Amino acid sequence: MSLGTSMLIEAASAGEPLAVILFDIDHFKRINDTYGHDVGDQALLHIADLCRRALRTEDLLARYGGEEFVIALPGLTAERAESAAHRIRRELAAQPLDVPGGELRMTASFGIAATAGLGGDARSAAGLAEGARAEADAVEGAGADAGTQLKRLLKQADLALYAAKQGGRDAVRLAAVGGASA
Repeated sequence: MSLGTSMLIEAASAGEPLAVILFDIDHFKRINDTYGHDVGDQALLHIADLCRRALRTEDLLARYGGEEFVIALPGLTAERAESAAHRIRRELAAQPLDVPGGELRMTASFGIAATAGLGGDARSAAGLAEGARAEADAVEGAGADAGTQLKRLLKQADLALYAAKQGGRDAVRLAAVGGASA
């Protein structure tokens, strides 16, 4: 079982939301073409370091492929994950990478999706626990496999990322309910 799937099951068991941020570096090919792959690699490390400093210890940052990264944020709603994405965006703008001949300023585009969790609900503690168990059973069950749910969450974040790029890049977009982006 992947770490992301485990985080999804754990969030469902606790009745907590789980947000996913999918982002990539805008015009990364241009960085590689202009400065070379060594600087491109340094840019990836620089961004990973900025993210680690901007995130909580319980958040999971991983390279998703190429210049794409994914962040799993347990316990956060999409709106709170949006704040985290804006924080990373600001840090990236404020801290360019030093390269031979000057500074390399980079931007990134972000897409966010999240599970709902049970947190804002007025149920009793017993009801919350029962609901969390039922949701966890559903996530683990054959009908709603956690791996499938994680793929769906990533697809929603990817659609939101695509909308951020289409909107001019250097932007953050939330996935709307049903998978479209807001």
